Amino acid sequence: MSNTTEIPTTCSICRRNAKGYHYDVISCKGCKTFFRRMSLINFQGKCDLNNQCFDLTKANEPYLRCRACRYRKCLDVGMNQKAIQIPERNQTFGVIETMTKNTIDALVYLEEKLEKFRLSADNPHWQAVSDLELYLNNGSNLGLADKFGPTFENSVHESFEPKNSLPSSLKAVQNNKLNHCPTKKIWTLCNLLTTVEYLKTFNYFKDLSALDKLILARHVILIGKNLHISNYSFSKKFTGCLNIETDAQRERHYPVAFMLMAPLIRSQIQPIEYILLKAICCCNPAVPNLSQKAQSTLARERGQFVSILFDYCQRSGKNGPGRFAELIGIFSVMEKQQRMQKDMYMLYFAPHLTPDVKIQIKFLHDIMDS
Repeated sequence: MSNTTEIPTTCSICRRNAKGYHYDVISCKGCKTFFRRMSLINFQGKCDLNNQCFDLTKANEPYLRCRACRYRKCLDVGMNQKAIQIPERNQTFGVIETMTKNTIDALVYLEEKLEKFRLSADNPHWQAVSDLELYLNNGSNLGLADKFGPTFENSVHESFEPKNSLPSSLKAVQNNKLNHCPTKKIWTLCNLLTTVEYLKTFNYFKDLSALDKLILARHVILIGKNLHISNYSFSKKFTGCLNIETDAQRERHYPVAFMLMAPLIRSQIQPIEYILLKAICCCNPAVPNLSQKAQSTLARERGQFVSILFDYCQRSGKNGPGRFAELIGIFSVMEKQQRMQKDMYMLYFAPHLTPDVKIQIKFLHDIMDS
């Protein structure tokens, strides 16, 4: 509150009823909050309407939705930025808490390690992978990327198109035989393992009981895998997914495998938005049958990631809440895609499994039969 005896009447910025002196200027609480928020994020937006949204000589009321003109008006009438208690600044994210910055940096580093692991020369086959529950409780395998080095170059961008005949994987199942080619990665397995390794890096996941780990993993692994591969393909400027295998059911499986690409392309998702969206989808407290303790833990973790994503959208210089809503809206597509993939697995793939093959691909069956 400034040291003045003038009685506040009208907001100096928007002309609504003033509520007092804020940052040395008579203003309403709305403009006070707006000025503080824009100052904290070091707002640099531009007006799209000739910079006249708050010129009351040309309009009866100011256009409050123009943040650029409103912020400039706050500065013009003398609002004092030095009166705001501003946290430590960060060049990349504007004003951001240290914990938030460290979280984003850690997720970016983790994503780099995951992609290195996924594209490494390590070439596991179905028989070498134990069941899901045992694999979840094993240690991290991300170090294998350094051990084996990068993968064979000709397989990195291999894209499988739908064919008119049964795919080799289904033929192998029908023949009670699972072939393994040392020079051709089993991308379905590698992509699933990458998401499992992602889950295993989080402290909240390590603290869950063995049963809660299994319940959560069976629900989020396929979603995380789809998002990872779709974003990888989008980043490479492909309109279809790389490093996946599609079966002969063109009218069924092919559109489902690629359905997440459309919202990613439409939203032009950015790298940090993607890693935060992925972190949010992998700590889902709404998964059925989780213990109450697990639900509380996951709700707390998800809340933190959601807050970070919202803050990042606010600092993007665009319509922050609108952008946040657009990104969160992608979840419905991911959930729908997963349900359709699991249904198709049980309808078109599982009936062909012999008992011997079902044992060999128990890792996959544990994920899909849930």
